[in-house]
Amino acid sequence: MVVIDLAKNFGSAMGRLFGCVRGSQIAEFAIGLPFLMVLLVGIFDFGQVLNTKQKINNAAREGARFASNQTTLDWSSGASAPSIAATRAVIDSYLTSAGLADCGLQNATPSFTTTNMTWTYSVSSSPCQGDASHLMVVVIQRAYQYSIVNGNNTVDVVSTKVSITYPLQWHFASVMKVLLPGTNYTGPIVSVSSNAVMANMT
Repeated sequence: MVVIDLAKNFGSAMGRLFGCVRGSQIAEFAIGLPFLMVLLVGIFDFGQVLNTKQKINNAAREGARFASNQTTLDWSSGASAPSIAATRAVIDSYLTSAGLADCGLQNATPSFTTTNMTWTYSVSSSPCQGDASHLMVVVIQRAYQYSIVNGNNTVDVVSTKVSITYPLQWHFASVMKVLLPGTNYTGPIVSVSSNAVMANMT
């Protein structure tokens, strides 16, 4: 009987030892937390890209709408054309009011080519600093042409096209620094682009 009682007590003790689940929730949470953080930051990053894309769409449209109503008489001024500087100011104002950094666009000077009368701003200042392939680029083409069909005729329309490319830093790098302290992973930079075309009114 004593042997049987000892066996029962031993079996009960072992059952309590291996059947105890106290603290298991904490261990599961500790294991799952990094994956949860990656998932949440991923959702945030993709949402940020979509939100930035919408803002860039609107900025390009506002710039094209404004430029299409400006004079063409100052094109001979090249890079210093006042109507282009005014268009840049409109785009810059929209970006800043939408909560995006202008990357130094406000004080930038464009390069000018006679092809489609094109002015190009390439800027990369804080907080938009990136490598040479991830600059903020604003291209204003004042003699962009597209064709429309009118009955049996094809008509070329002289218009203004504004294209914007915006560099966006993923926030995933901040998660990596939390999960792996001391890491120098900076995370990728993506380029969000959009353009808008408006027929010239002048």
